[in-house]
Amino acid sequence: MAMRSDRPGARRLRDQIRFLLDTARALSREPDLDALFARLHELIAEQFPSWTFFIALEGDGAGMDVPFYVEDGKRFQQAIRLPIGETITGEVFRSGQPMLVRTRDEFDRLRTMVIGPGDTARAGSAIYAPLRAGDRTLGVISAQSEEPNAYDERDLELLVAVGEQTAIAVVNAWRMLEIEQQRREMELLVQIGRGLASDEFSLQQMCRRIHGQLSTLIDAHVFYVALLSDDGENLHPEYCIDGSTEQRIDVVPVKKTFAESVLSSRRPIVIGDLPSDRRVRKYDPFGDKATAARSVIMLPLQIGERPIGIVSAQSPTVNAYDESALRLLRSITDQLALAINNVQLYRQTEQRADRDALTDLYNRRYAMRRLTDELDRATRRGTRVCLLMLDLDNFKAINDTYGHPIGDLALQCIADALRKSCRASDIICRYGGDEFVVVFPDLIEAETAPMVTRLRDELLRHTIPVPGGSFALEASIGVAVSETGMDAGALMLAADRALYRDKERARRKR
Repeated sequence: MAMRSDRPGARRLRDQIRFLLDTARALSREPDLDALFARLHELIAEQFPSWTFFIALEGDGAGMDVPFYVEDGKRFQQAIRLPIGETITGEVFRSGQPMLVRTRDEFDRLRTMVIGPGDTARAGSAIYAPLRAGDRTLGVISAQSEEPNAYDERDLELLVAVGEQTAIAVVNAWRMLEIEQQRREMELLVQIGRGLASDEFSLQQMCRRIHGQLSTLIDAHVFYVALLSDDGENLHPEYCIDGSTEQRIDVVPVKKTFAESVLSSRRPIVIGDLPSDRRVRKYDPFGDKATAARSVIMLPLQIGERPIGIVSAQSPTVNAYDESALRLLRSITDQLALAINNVQLYRQTEQRADRDALTDLYNRRYAMRRLTDELDRATRRGTRVCLLMLDLDNFKAINDTYGHPIGDLALQCIADALRKSCRASDIICRYGGDEFVVVFPDLIEAETAPMVTRLRDELLRHTIPVPGGSFALEASIGVAVSETGMDAGALMLAADRALYRDKERARRKR
């Protein structure tokens, strides 16, 4: 039964001392705030009339969060926000001074506001005490009764003492949560670091791994990574996931976007509510409207002072990201930027290794690898692969007569003619010396003759200037089409035989 103020003084003092000791033990043993508040409510209910009991904690400046609220014996689990202005709780929080409200008239005079779903007209009196830790007020604790004059000054003093103990417990719990959060963040960064080192230059796999681990700490319903084009005008999305579905997104112009601001300032942007943010010129919900982004955090990816792209996490929850989320994402983007730089260097190195330095066409090694891949794909799909081999006629004579610089120019002209004659999907390679090959994926046999004619016409348009005049380029061409079960070596041999048949025809004409 709740203790009333008309108890004998000595007995009441003993009860209060025992209550404070019990409260101190409960607050010192329970690290979980929700469980701590529930135990505190049990102790308060034994000591005071408590038709309503709540704890409010500091929020974003304009309001307070109410993590624990009980009314008429019922715990309300839904989130409650309490405005500070024109409320008794707000006044106690701002001033740091306790307050005793004895009657309903005083409630009305103090202009209190409803903070719970119940009928507060039943409240006849209340006590409010600040949660103070040193010079800082963290929140307010309050008990209310249906009866007027249910509390006196001693009750208020007792609740103030409980409030001070509770504030210390809250600070300790926050510190423990912060330490635990930092531990989890460090563990996550270590895991990501190991993952980045083992992803074998797969940027998509890196991003997939980061999102999976990041989602254990923050709400990253959308996770998006895009790299800046060489001219700085566009972003090329490398990875985007919405919920559990990976998305394909077209190239995005940078101008007049948040990405432009992030890249130019090299500072992150945090948006708590997209539709209401004044910086948002246009808001188009992305993906499922039920989970459309409300909170956005976007950070620059950069190597030193050089921006290379952006990273963004988005949540359908308002104000989903705080300083700890920003700190975590900063650390992740630092690692990711280094990994992306390594990927780009690897790609450049790989491209140089696969390219012929003179013509900038793919080289023999790349040609054989791609030919094997295309033959495997054609076998699975029941299609065919066409292979063209080209050999520049009289190449040795050109070098002997005019010198190697003219011979190199002739090879570059052949490369240019091939680029102009072939499709973008065709794989053009310098096989070696004056030999070139072209792999035509999905080219049907009937299309080979027009393609060869187009190539010969293009070659005729190329003449090489030399002292005393110029000479036209002539080449022999052989084409072969794959048959079922044919490997790369067999198709190369078939194209080579076709090439020499064409060369023999050219000799007979001469």
